[in-house]
Amino acid sequence: MWRATPVLARGDSLVLRVGADPSYLYVALAGRPSFDSARYVVGIDTYRRDRGQFRLPGVAGPTGAVGSEFAVVLNDTSDAQLMVAPWYNPFLGPQSGMGPTGLDRFYNEAVGVDKVRSDGAFDSLFVTTNRWRIARSGRTYPARGVNRGRLRHGRSSESTLADWYVDRAAGLVELRIAWGLLNVTDPSSRQVMVRYRRNGTFETAVTDGFRFDVAALDRSRGGVVARLGAGQTYAWPTWEVPTWHERLKPAYEAMRDVWGSW
Repeated sequence: MWRATPVLARGDSLVLRVGADPSYLYVALAGRPSFDSARYVVGIDTYRRDRGQFRLPGVAGPTGAVGSEFAVVLNDTSDAQLMVAPWYNPFLGPQSGMGPTGLDRFYNEAVGVDKVRSDGAFDSLFVTTNRWRIARSGRTYPARGVNRGRLRHGRSSESTLADWYVDRAAGLVELRIAWGLLNVTDPSSRQVMVRYRRNGTFETAVTDGFRFDVAALDRSRGGVVARLGAGQTYAWPTWEVPTWHERLKPAYEAMRDVWGSW
């Protein structure tokens, strides 16, 4: 599947392949340096190349020519995440100076896509799951949440929760991202969120497609050893009826054997 994904960009040492289906955006990187000697940062511009963050997180040197709303940071198989430009996160995240009830509103009512910065700041995709509470005994319970952007390493054939995989035999770094994590509200028509409305809804617009800015950083020295700047736009095909397929989870055969003996 991954080798069959169309090539979007090709540089001196890196090749970028991008594809999509009704569930996911697919990104594959091939070439040099290998993941064992470098870590990767991939900026994703989802709406208007003249808006967004023009410096990738942890990447020194000249700023990119295209602003990114999101950045994928692949440090190691146990440390990878999708990050978002601070002004484009639809949910509130922990901030310095925030009081104990600061996360109780859940939504970032100031969210919008129309900012421009070049300081390399990106936030996690933190979302509050439990508001701050005080019990009848007077004991307080701090707000809790989860980072939706944490990426799980593994093969999708082994776990349906896997988000990315380093296939050393094929020389590929494979990544799939659910549309909702990229603020895509309707992938069938390329609709993305652009801002929050005061009536409690979100305003959307049609994007012309996505652009990708790829940087490979030396694991020991941290400098950029390969760069594939954002150029060609990836506009995935729209649809009226989604394609779908069934897949068996790894536990299926074990459950079949147990229940079949009853």
